[in-house]
Amino acid sequence: MQESVPQWLITPMQGLTYWIGHSHCIHHNNDMLEGALVAEFHRLFQAAAPSDLYLASNEGYRHIVDLDCFRADITLDSHADIVIYREMRPEGRPRELHPQIVIEVKRGNASKQSIDKDLRRLSVVRSTHPGLRTFLLIVSEGYRPKRFVNDRGNAVAGRIRVTGADCYFQVRRVCKATYGFKSVNNAHYACLIEAFPA
Repeated sequence: MQESVPQWLITPMQGLTYWIGHSHCIHHNNDMLEGALVAEFHRLFQAAAPSDLYLASNEGYRHIVDLDCFRADITLDSHADIVIYREMRPEGRPRELHPQIVIEVKRGNASKQSIDKDLRRLSVVRSTHPGLRTFLLIVSEGYRPKRFVNDRGNAVAGRIRVTGADCYFQVRRVCKATYGFKSVNNAHYACLIEAFPA
């Protein structure tokens, strides 16, 4: 059975779409930078997550994966946008951080090539660390990312192979903020896409 997406990931995703809507009301013509999206997700995560979880931004892959991961798409200088750790405090010893989830963040208007590169990278991490979940978070401002969201505003169904790569993805959750039920093409979206090795 496939593991569900925890609510403490969904809550900051939904909050992120509302925050984008609020920001667009104030600064209508300014698109968010990827770093601003990561920072706001971090803030929202801190409010929603259990106390034993710790989120790190811009974390070097060299700190969380084995050397087997370092290939064309992951180098010793590569960084993950978000890494979520479970914090353990063994009695009489310093705290230990165990990585649970790796998330790359992309704006919805990023190129297919750039998105596929992140999906390949995440699938390599997953193949060498099966206990580590890997996600791509697509954040789209004011339009529907059609590759991941259908014309009803819901997640595209099923597992989808990444062209020319030994991996696939599944859209696990779509959150949106919209002016009305019929505005799915102009809504703000946060899409959580899980990456898997083939």
